[in-house]
Amino acid sequence: MNMEPQGSQLGDVGDVLNTGGRTGASEADILALRAVSAFSWPDVLARLSNALYVQGFAVWSEIDLAHMRPVRSLASPPQRRLIIIGHPQLSRRALSIDDSAGLDLTLTLHLHRDDRGHIHVHCQDPRQVWGRAAPDRLQPIITTLADRLHLVLNAL
Repeated sequence: MNMEPQGSQLGDVGDVLNTGGRTGASEADILALRAVSAFSWPDVLARLSNALYVQGFAVWSEIDLAHMRPVRSLASPPQRRLIIIGHPQLSRRALSIDDSAGLDLTLTLHLHRDDRGHIHVHCQDPRQVWGRAAPDRLQPIITTLADRLHLVLNAL
């Protein structure tokens, strides 16, 4: 499989969107990690799958959203997908500290291709999801989870 990008690499992949409350920033942007890749759709999926595996994540579900375009649209179906992931090892550690951590152990990746062919990948930032309300003993696990997500997104 050719892993060469189809264009120039884009921006700082995997950076946390820091909107600082600017107008137009959605809550999803503030809580998200984001990557933009110029690789093809199949290459991004392959790289993502490999990076998730290497970082110890498990894929719980994949939902193809391409069929959700309006019926009257003549454009080709968009490439969109949700991938539900978790990290079994870190989840076990978190649950041994706090049973309520189970509410936020799964994370959702949203992938879509824009009109220029670039693939966008968004994921919740565990540090923002759990925030400062998490017990101090969970903070190292949350940080490790976020660091591993950064490594996954940087692989794209």
